[in-house]
Amino acid sequence: MDAFDTPGMERDVHVFLQELRDEAAASERITTADGQIVLHSSERTIMYEHRSDRIIRRVDYAGFEVALLDVKQMQAREEGKNLNVRVLVPEAVDVILYPRLVPGEVQF
Repeated sequence: MDAFDTPGMERDVHVFLQELRDEAAASERITTADGQIVLHSSERTIMYEHRSDRIIRRVDYAGFEVALLDVKQMQAREEGKNLNVRVLVPEAVDVILYPRLVPGEVQF
């Protein structure tokens, strides 16, 4: 089963995490702080930021698009080469991206 076979919010979270994983894998440096994930590369800077009830995605600090709705909280931290992401939607989702390529277990 892939992300597009799962219903509603589960599918949205899976798609968000897959996109984040792919962009994190292509980044040269990742910084996290206070509800933000910033992915730095020589070509561009991508920021994911929790605002109100959504996660927005910005490229080069201009404009934004909504990456995920109905989000109560997003926490992210670097742990060595791991990027640990916790997204609180109707149920919490913990994911470890290691080494910025493979997501950990996602449970609903």
